[in-house]
Order: sequence, then C-alpha cells, then structure tokens
Amino acid sequence: GKVYPESDRPFYLMVDCKTDGEAMDPVLKKKLEPYESLFCHEQEGQLQAGAILFYLSGRSPRKAVAAETNRFIFLDGRIDDLGKGIPAAQMPVISDNYGKYLSWKGEGEIPAEELEKMRGYIRQAHAEGKLFRWWGAPDTPQFKEFFLQEGVDLIGADDLQGLVGILGK
Repeated sequence: GKVYPESDRPFYLMVDCKTDGEAMDPVLKKKLEPYESLFCHEQEGQLQAGAILFYLSGRSPRKAVAAETNRFIFLDGRIDDLGKGIPAAQMPVISDNYGKYLSWKGEGEIPAEELEKMRGYIRQAHAEGKLFRWWGAPDTPQFKEFFLQEGVDLIGADDLQGLVGILGK
C-alpha cells in the first residue's frame, strides 16, 4: 500500500505535459484506469489516501480537472495560483520557475529582500496545505541544502546520488 513503507506520505508522481492537456486528459485517464486503485483520490473535497499521488505539470488539463469532484489526477500549480482559493485537494503542489522570481545564483549571501520573497511564497503554499517546489534553479548541492533549510518540499535533481548524500546528512 505504500512506495516507502516508513513514510506517512504518498509517493508524488509528476508528469510534465508537453502537449495539449485538455485533449490528453481522456486518453490519460483511460491508460491509468487499470492502476486507479494505487492512486490517491479526491472525493467531494476530501483527499483519500493512496500509495501514489499522481499530478500533472506543464500544459495540464486545468479545466477538466477543476470540473471534477471525484478525481485521481491532480494539478501542479504556479505561484500565481496562490490566494485564488484553489483547494489542495485539486492542486496539492505549487511549482514555479526559480529564475522568474529570484535572481540569486548562490554567490555570497542571498539578498534579504529575495529571501523574504521566497519565504513568503513557501509560507503561503504551506498555509493552503500545498507542497512547494522550484524548478530551473541551479542544480548544486548548495542550492539543495538551502532549499531544504528553507522548507522547499520537493527538490529536483539530475544528480540523484548527490541528493541522497544531502538528504542523509
């Protein structure tokens, strides 16, 4: 019933849509149907536990997913989605392009203004019951450690062994 038995969270499986999400939605649902019992579900606004929380990023089917009251496919939001009343049971993750909001590249101290701005986004996502993730940030151990320290929930990595080393500290 769990990908990681010692964890109280589901496994978050993100698929980045590169094509028209609305057109892809019925095809994707049909392909996933045999595995539906593995996924978390939302029923009448309440998130039902499952081994995998399946969510879509990129050109996702926002209209189709928002129209459902019982779903097993969820959405990845953007910072601009914060404060709009979109429930975490529909959009459990907020992800955005680091470079669109912050310019610090890891040299010296992060400017206080940028640090507070980032903390505000993370605080707001968490207040809405959502996880937070940056994409497009420098893929360095320094950034991964910094993100963990600041409460970023999901951290992307090309160097998985490097990330394991950081998480094991």
